[in-house]
Amino acid sequence: DGDDATVLSDMRNAYSTVYTRRTFTADPSSIGGLELTVDYDDGFIVYLNGPEVARRWAPGVIGEPAPHDALATASHEASAGPSGNPPEVIDISAHVGLLVAGDNVIAVQGLNAGLGSGDFSLIVELRPGNAAPQAPRDPLPASGGTGAPTDTQMCVTVSDANLDPLEVTFFGHETPAGPSPP
Repeated sequence: DGDDATVLSDMRNAYSTVYTRRTFTADPSSIGGLELTVDYDDGFIVYLNGPEVARRWAPGVIGEPAPHDALATASHEASAGPSGNPPEVIDISAHVGLLVAGDNVIAVQGLNAGLGSGDFSLIVELRPGNAAPQAPRDPLPASGGTGAPTDTQMCVTVSDANLDPLEVTFFGHETPAGPSPP
């Protein structure tokens, strides 16, 4: 795909998965969220300190490890490929609690779509991020008040059954503060 830093010349017709892991140091008290960016061809499963935190085009169900000889369930081209997809950004802030003070491990199983496949890519980046805004504790106006708070934030993640993000458009209008119409 032109993005190869390590060439696995023996992979074709021999094996379909590659396992990688990396130790990193973290201070969970200073991390509000986690963002995973993955550029891949054809599928992957990501684990953080043991538990699974993300998967794309991997067989089985979430939390179920894929066998060492598994194949990706679909073909997915990395960004540098001929019909490349952009790297995928995945919010895994729900798993920030898996981090421990000191050494942590991110492990990834990369999957190819077939033994005869001529390409395989796996570029993974884990970054600390900000946690999603918390929902307002009391979104209703105070007793005797009118209108809705103008500083309310909403954070939504929408995905399909494969956990692929979907595009969403919200429609609405502002309600001016002041007396309610009769």
